[in-house]
This record gives sequence, C-alpha cells and structure tokens, in this order.
Amino acid sequence: MNDDSPGDNDEKRKKQKLKFFDLGEAFEEVKFNFNYGTGGDKAKSSAKMVGKTVLNVGILAAKIGAAAIERAPGELAKQAGQKLKENPGMTHEEREKYERIIEMNNKLKSKKRT
Repeated sequence: MNDDSPGDNDEKRKKQKLKFFDLGEAFEEVKFNFNYGTGGDKAKSSAKMVGKTVLNVGILAAKIGAAAIERAPGELAKQAGQKLKENPGMTHEEREKYERIIEMNNKLKSKKRT
C-alpha cells in the first residue's frame, strides 16, 4: 500500500527533472587552463566541457522525446478522426481500426485524469 499523497508525487517529479549543465562555467575553466594551466589541466578541462556538452544534448533529446511520446496518442487519434471524416466509404475493417485508435486514446486520457 502506498501512503504517498498527490502532493508528494509532484515533489518527486520536480526533483527528477533533468537540469542542464552550465557551459559558461566550463568554458571559463577551459579558457583559464589554456592561458595558465599545464597540458594535463588543459586536457582535463576540455574533456569536462565536451562531456557537459554531450550530456546537455542528451538531456535535450530526452526532454523532446518524452514530450513527443506523451503527445503521440492524441495526435494519432486526431489523425484517425480526420481519416474517418474524409473517407466515409472506407471498409468496415478500416473504420474499426481508426475507431479503436480513438477509443484507446480516450482510455489513456481517462487514466491520466485519475
């Protein structure tokens, strides 16, 4: 049994949000090390900046992917509704297929509300 209240779930989501790395700080470190650091310092700070950049790209891709996945069922249902309106003479099987897509989207919506 789970004792979490709805407010607790909101707090968990806020903590789980992916945050981007500050590249300005990394750039300043690289700049400083290229002016005053040793060869090892230069390599280390450059690698850190490259790593932060790659992670930022990954975080952005994850955020975009999550948003796309979240919207996909609604978009499919919208397209299915348009197909039903545009093609009144479609076969019974085609009509059922599009109606199932719309029905599944409606079920997903109702699950999200509860």
